[in-house]
Amino acid sequence: MNRIIVVLASLLIVTTPLAGCLDEATLEDLIDDIVGCMDNEAKNYDENATTELVGNCIYAASMDAFMDAMNQEVDIQSMLNQSTTAGYSMSMTTPMGDELGDMGDDTMMMNIEETVMVNMSANAAHVSIAMSIPMVFSSTTTMTQVGEVVNVHHKLDGALVTEMDAETIDEKYQTRDMVPNVMDWVIPMLADSMASDMGSDSEDTEPDLFDDDWDMDSATISVSFDSVTNSQTMDLSTAMDNGSMMNLSVKIDENSELMSYSMVMTDENGSSMHMSYALMWGDAVVITVDQTLPKTAIPVHWEGLPDFNNHDDDWDDDDDGHDHDNDGDSDNEPDMFVCDNGNEIPMDWVNDGMDDCGDNSDEYDNDDSDDDDHDHDNDDGDEDDWNEEPRDLFLTVANNQTFEAPLSDFSIQFLSCHSDARSDCNVEESSSLTELTGQMGDSNYTYVDVDADGMISAGDTLEITSMDPSYDFDLYDSWSDSYVSDSGVNGPNMPGFGGILATISMLAAAFLLPRRDD
Repeated sequence: MNRIIVVLASLLIVTTPLAGCLDEATLEDLIDDIVGCMDNEAKNYDENATTELVGNCIYAASMDAFMDAMNQEVDIQSMLNQSTTAGYSMSMTTPMGDELGDMGDDTMMMNIEETVMVNMSANAAHVSIAMSIPMVFSSTTTMTQVGEVVNVHHKLDGALVTEMDAETIDEKYQTRDMVPNVMDWVIPMLADSMASDMGSDSEDTEPDLFDDDWDMDSATISVSFDSVTNSQTMDLSTAMDNGSMMNLSVKIDENSELMSYSMVMTDENGSSMHMSYALMWGDAVVITVDQTLPKTAIPVHWEGLPDFNNHDDDWDDDDDGHDHDNDGDSDNEPDMFVCDNGNEIPMDWVNDGMDDCGDNSDEYDNDDSDDDDHDHDNDDGDEDDWNEEPRDLFLTVANNQTFEAPLSDFSIQFLSCHSDARSDCNVEESSSLTELTGQMGDSNYTYVDVDADGMISAGDTLEITSMDPSYDFDLYDSWSDSYVSDSGVNGPNMPGFGGILATISMLAAAFLLPRRDD
């Protein structure tokens, strides 16, 4: 008897310190039980289980649960409210049909891809928006930031681009943001994206999935279970009376939250639209930057900076009726060129190698080659000397200033330019912004660092007095050896998803419509 007591006491001494460290598997071995779902109606039923814990069983979700998951908010801000690391990818391929007029048919497809990833704890983000019609038009804009390093990629090409005499672009740059806040550019970049348009409350964006014409009563539905991820996938197929077909696959997690979906809709003619969406969380979000890319200046957005050679926006020569504000939208009319014989032609016909005026006055090429007194180069002649007086500028860094960099990296420069290319300009005066006040020739300047952070940032002001009217103004970024007005961050102005069809149609019209009768 004493021997038994000693043995039991020894077991208690050994096992008591380990009681809090026993895992489920060890407990199963000790008590000879197998933990699992014992309900044969559950998707994860385990026929070998001998004991069941609360919440062990996962039951087949209803079709409503899958549909509700598809209707969940999928914008990045809503996702970040749930986790600091999140993202999604979305794609759509759809036939253009009548969208391109005579060019369009059901074999011509438009592709749209959008990828968004954000890691708030690392101040990192990646957004890529691409749209294309193969062999016709392609546009990609990508922005990636990790901490202070920012990468940008702009690509624009295709037959429509070259036909309109626009430049094809495929450029990658890096810049910096010394006070990083990735959401400052993520939210504006996505303002007109595919996801935002699809998630709007507009009735026009209601998915065809919920159209009453779909025969949901006769739909073929199957639900499968993945024991590794505890996820469920519903596969649904249905049709309309006209022969249109829909195949839908929706994947949800154990909490009935959306993981992904894909949909293929085929019309009665056999033309198909494909759409897919997938969420990313945690370790699935991977964001990296390339620090070997060519450097480019941060863009600086000024309020109060004149648009053209620093001339005031409202300068106008009342005598000739020409609009000198160069904003391209005076009276909401396109820019026109007045020929020497009085004819008017679109400005983009000028210097194109063809006599569109009838007197060849549109083919001067800025070299004063014509014999008339028509002053084309706007750089000499009294009638185009709009303002000979020294000018004063009062500028404010706009509220949409996204990237910030040290004032010490920048200098104020007065330039004499004979083209839009800064490389063709001569530096007439220059002064470092390290000195917030100073003199440049006959001009004085004062920079006010409103928030006293030593950075170019929103709300800062710059006042320049008595600037020579023939000079241009710009900031030179010594870090990148480039001007802020030439920043590679500024890509081609392309619309988001909401304006894609209109843009493509416009491009197609320009492509198809002859410029003139030959």
